[in-house]
Amino acid sequence: MKYADGPRYEKVYIPVVLRIKKDAVEHYNYIETIKAGNSTAHILFGGGIYYMCISRDDNVSVEEKTMEPIGFRNEKLEQLKILADKFNCARRSDYGDIIDTHRRKWKKVVHPMRCDGNLTWWQRMQNQYIINTINGQEIPLAQRRKDLSAKINISESLISAMFRQGLEIKHWCYKGKRLDGLSWEEYFSGKRNDEFFHTNLLFKKGDEEIYYETLRETGKNIGVSHQTLRVALLNNADTINGYSIIRSSSSLDNRS
Repeated sequence: MKYADGPRYEKVYIPVVLRIKKDAVEHYNYIETIKAGNSTAHILFGGGIYYMCISRDDNVSVEEKTMEPIGFRNEKLEQLKILADKFNCARRSDYGDIIDTHRRKWKKVVHPMRCDGNLTWWQRMQNQYIINTINGQEIPLAQRRKDLSAKINISESLISAMFRQGLEIKHWCYKGKRLDGLSWEEYFSGKRNDEFFHTNLLFKKGDEEIYYETLRETGKNIGVSHQTLRVALLNNADTINGYSIIRSSSSLDNRS
């Protein structure tokens, strides 16, 4: 701000923020901790007001002079939980969940799932399924993502990418409308046109049988690099690292 006799400056108060244990804030009671998007949120109560403090640890931020918690506030606890649910629905990725699917060899096979982002995961996933593109096994989605992740050995972040982008990951995908125009019944009746099924690959050594998944996954399973495996397949090799390479349109149909 300028004045006739030259510039002057206004003093601005910058609060000092302290980090205090969630249950040790004076004059405030710790209520509970809930999930809020990529982080957790500690609920505190004091002076007739509920405070929802976003935090990645057991501490909350407070303003030094007033010792008031910093966060979202409301007279009703239910309103803060509704807000937290909105964060959960809008969640895209955590620090450990950043996924670049464009550089992977996963294919888009179905239309992405469309649903109301204001609904909880449980509500959105009622009567929805994922399907195994090899054997047709279906798994309901109305369950905890943690449990689903353990069942199909795919991370929670990749499961979310599967729905948002319509991807097939490790032979699992959302059971939605297929991009190739086939119904799922037609797909499993032999009319499928996925390039994977034109080159059904089986790697066999004695009684051991390994079916092709991806270059990296299969290379790891048979003990070679994915580059070595790629070259062998491009050159139509018959063996690799002691495994016979069997190319058969029916090899996968004999899977138990």
